[in-house]
Amino acid sequence: MRFTIMTARTHPMRASSAVACLLLIAITLGAAGCEDDPAAPLLGSLTIDAEPDDLDAPWQVSGPAGFAQGGNGDAVLGDLTAGDYTLTWGAVPAWTAPEPITESLPAGGSLTFTGTYVEQGLPFPDSADKLMQNFQTLYEQMDYQEFLKMIHPDYVMILRTSTVTEFPDVGTTLDVSEEQRIHERMFSKHDVMDPHGYLVPGVQSIRFQTFIRQGTWGTSPPNDPIPNAEFALYDAVILLDRGQSYSTLKVQGAIKFYVTHRDSVAGSANRPYYQMYGQVDLSLDWAASQGKAIESLSWGTVKCLFR
Repeated sequence: MRFTIMTARTHPMRASSAVACLLLIAITLGAAGCEDDPAAPLLGSLTIDAEPDDLDAPWQVSGPAGFAQGGNGDAVLGDLTAGDYTLTWGAVPAWTAPEPITESLPAGGSLTFTGTYVEQGLPFPDSADKLMQNFQTLYEQMDYQEFLKMIHPDYVMILRTSTVTEFPDVGTTLDVSEEQRIHERMFSKHDVMDPHGYLVPGVQSIRFQTFIRQGTWGTSPPNDPIPNAEFALYDAVILLDRGQSYSTLKVQGAIKFYVTHRDSVAGSANRPYYQMYGQVDLSLDWAASQGKAIESLSWGTVKCLFR
């Protein structure tokens, strides 16, 4: 029996088509292999949370392979490789910045950097009540620089008639320059001479035993001694300690406070800025002294001692 072996010849067009198909299959498989390649790096993200939000605080982030990026306020940074990242908070006027933070970002993970700025000095006086809280605090801290910030350039204090009689050269009011001199001397803790030439022992500490607003804030009418300003009546007991060798000065009674505000910008937000606009002294006038330990005087009289 004879067998015949046939050798097939491939047509050139069919060979080209086959090669093209093989290449297409290789490319497709290669692309699929890249997507599922376990060796490909997993990317993560970093969230930056700056407080308070309205500060729009600046920051700078550094990381692996020379990575560096800056910005302001809250942000999310994506497509980050794994490694150690350091966030440094920028300076904001009148605020203390948080300490820098360094954390490790895991592959495909996330990090959150939170930083809280602390306001320097007294809280921003964006309301009448907050201004009055600052008023009490700066007296108890005897902080002359904060007093200068608090008082309005057109400030005036209306004195009691008895105070004017005791200090006739003062007149019926105290203006801003007189108040500045009074508080510079009062807060110095040094002995001073009063307008009559008598020694006034220095105040060593000030304490508010009572300081309570009576009623709500209102607007003074045009015929008010200090017109067209926000005002409120406060019940106050203020103790000015002059050391063990001298009597404590005690102010007790009502004081009428007037405040005003202007528009300002704190951080990136528009906020009202309140200042002390005036006072009317309604405190007790030369009440009976409680022995030698405490000497009761009106608020205006105490101030005039340091004028």
